Amino acid sequence: PDDLSEAEKKLWLKDWVSSEAGLAFEKQRNERFQLSIQNYGARISKDGSFQIDAVPRGLYKLSIQLDERPQKDTFQSANWASIEMPVEIAEREVNLGRIVLEPAQ
Repeated sequence: PDDLSEAEKKLWLKDWVSSEAGLAFEKQRNERFQLSIQNYGARISKDGSFQIDAVPRGLYKLSIQLDERPQKDTFQSANWASIEMPVEIAEREVNLGRIVLEPAQ
C-alpha cells in the first residue's frame, strides 16, 4: 500500500508473506520459475566443438562444466573447469566462437 510509512510497509509485508494470499503467491511464483528452467546437454567432440539442437529463441545463461579430463589417468576431479556466460538465441544456428574455460578453484 502506498499510503503507509516505510516502517508500516515492512510490517504489512511481514504479515502478508505469511498470510494465505502471500503463501499462495509465493507458491505460484516458484512454480512459474521452475517451469522456466530448461537444461540442455551436449557431448564435446575431440576437436572441442559441441552442438545443442532444438533450443528455442530466447536469452539463456550458458553454463559449461567439465567433470573429468580427456586423459582420465592423469587427473580426476569433479568440476575441474567451468564458465558461465549469457547467450542470445535469435537465429537457427549460433556460433559462440572460442570459449576459454577457467580452472576450478
